[in-house]
Amino acid sequence: MNKSEQKLIYGIGSRNGDDQIGWIVIERIRSQLPEGWRAKSGLVPMDLLNHLEDISELHIIDACEGEEELGTAFQLEWPAQQLLSNPVATSHSFSLRMTLDLADSLGILPKSVTIWGIVGKMFRPNDSVNLSEGDFDKVLETIQRAISPKDNAHA
Repeated sequence: MNKSEQKLIYGIGSRNGDDQIGWIVIERIRSQLPEGWRAKSGLVPMDLLNHLEDISELHIIDACEGEEELGTAFQLEWPAQQLLSNPVATSHSFSLRMTLDLADSLGILPKSVTIWGIVGKMFRPNDSVNLSEGDFDKVLETIQRAISPKDNAHA
């Protein structure tokens, strides 16, 4: 496989309650990735820039706040209008939007970027992760379907 065909799934998080969701998803999906995929995680979106060389497809997993049910997964294709038009409150000093814009300016942004926002509710220090095993299973199944090779035999 050419390096240019490498694909990356990247979890962003912190130790603050549900903000750990991105990290946990990466740890659970790592051993189940299709060929050509690798998994990494980081503390802040800017860390992502260290892993984009020779990546053709990128999926980012990050917890988000929302009115929706805990564990709801949102799939956004970059450039995502929701991130571009709304001011985003973030626990990161350099937001995901700013990081992706910078990667684009540097010429290292992959052609395909998908952002997965997983709804969490508690993001304070010392909070526990609120997602149940069943919630994580649903999130993993959704993401695995999206990154699995498509069967072109029936196309």
